[in-house]
Parts: sequence; C-alpha cells; structure tokens
Amino acid sequence: MHRFVFMKVRDAMTHEVKTVSPDTSAGELRELFERYDYNCFPVMEDDKLVGVVTKFDFLKTLVFHPTTMVPAYEDLMKKKVSEFMTRTPFYVFPDQPLTRVLQLMIETRKNSFPVLDERGHLVGIITYSDLLRQVGK
Repeated sequence: MHRFVFMKVRDAMTHEVKTVSPDTSAGELRELFERYDYNCFPVMEDDKLVGVVTKFDFLKTLVFHPTTMVPAYEDLMKKKVSEFMTRTPFYVFPDQPLTRVLQLMIETRKNSFPVLDERGHLVGIITYSDLLRQVGK
C-alpha cells in the first residue's frame, strides 16, 4: 500500500485502449461489451475524445415508461452511440497521483477514466481494476 501512495496514473493505466466512434451502433457496442468485458469505451471522432459510453449508458436505452410503445429490439440496436453516450466525460492525465484518481472514482461513482496527454490525445485508460492491481503490490 505504501508504494500505491506514490504512484502516478502512467504507472497503472492500460495503454492500449479500444475505442468506438459516435456512429457505432448499439448492436455493435453490445458485442464489444461482451467480447472485451469492458465497462466503458472512449468515443473518438477525428482523433479527439468526444465522450464515453458505458454499460449503464447502453442499458438506459432499454428502459421504457408504461405509457410508451416498446420499439422492436432490432430498432434499438440500430441506435448510434452518439444518441446515448456521455458527452462530457471525466478524464485524467498521466502524471496525476493514483490516490487522486481513487478519490475521483469514489466521488463521481465512475469506474474508469480516459487518460489524455497535455495535447488532449488519448494515451490510455485507468480503471478500478488497474487500481486494485496496484494496491496489492
């Protein structure tokens, strides 16, 4: 635990990040969530982070009110990520302390954050699993 206190995001983040575009369909996203068992994908457009999409965001597309018609499953799976993604994601930088990331995760109830460099380019992602791996070292 003592080592964790001095670690930075760059020490624990996942460098190879799977991303999606705003035009990715809900059906494609569902398959990606199953294949990779991720909780979140950064949404990239023209090499720029424009949002994130989580399993929770995806599941919200399936919620209906008693007064609404239930659309066909096939129609729901045609929705684009841009229709339900989180457009103002939290993100962190490689030189931030892991203790601060842990605090942000607890305060925001988010379990992952994209990692951006000083120019705003996506360089990784940090998840609660990444933090848990470091606590035990």
